[in-house]
Amino acid sequence: MADLEQAIQMKPETRMLPASIGKTFVAVVALSLVQEGKLGLDDKITEWLNDEPWLERLPNYEHTTVRHLLTHTSGIADHVGSFKFISAARKWLASDPPKPDRAFTPREQIQYVLDRKPLFAVGEGYKYSDTGYLIAGLVIEKASGTTYYEALQERVLVPLGLKETAPANRKEIPGLSAAYMAEKNPFGLPRKIAEGGIMVFSPASEWTGGGLVSTASDLSRWAKLLYEGKVLEKPYLEELVGAGYR
Repeated sequence: MADLEQAIQMKPETRMLPASIGKTFVAVVALSLVQEGKLGLDDKITEWLNDEPWLERLPNYEHTTVRHLLTHTSGIADHVGSFKFISAARKWLASDPPKPDRAFTPREQIQYVLDRKPLFAVGEGYKYSDTGYLIAGLVIEKASGTTYYEALQERVLVPLGLKETAPANRKEIPGLSAAYMAEKNPFGLPRKIAEGGIMVFSPASEWTGGGLVSTASDLSRWAKLLYEGKVLEKPYLEELVGAGYR
């Protein structure tokens, strides 16, 4: 259902937030830069982010590569589940007056994993990490010389004609279906968090952790193109899924 209370059914063209499906787009943008020789999957992040003042406080920073970030094998924790991040998010969501347009920047979110012990040595384990994808987004912007969303439009959305897929970087998203949370969720959000194309908070914090609005129609086309090897000119499927599933 696109809206339970109004009994509106979902349709192929109904807009929705596809959450971490957006990470597949991030990975493809990174691979397109690799194919052009602008980025290497085995580049260490120290090559790209050495001007970030927090870099040396990041767990495993010396040995983490772009590949490790994209395959969730960096040993960097996921900030989304940290008590400090949840507390900070709850604070601004419940502020008086409310701050619905407030969004955490990537660097603000990365702060919540600094100075923590790594979950494991680089490449010796697997742990899903939105934080790792935010760091990958920063690398992508350095390598492309543009914003992530601009790189995504130029390299993926426009060439593939995915006209129903766009950045989810503001709380007003025309045509967005209703969205729901569990009644008891860590962030203290109401059960219904989107209605009439307006969210109760800005989804912009998600960025390269997801960060898109799309439709079932566009996402099915994207999956078909992606996993049939038709998104990039050169073979890429082994790099895209092989390393993470061997």
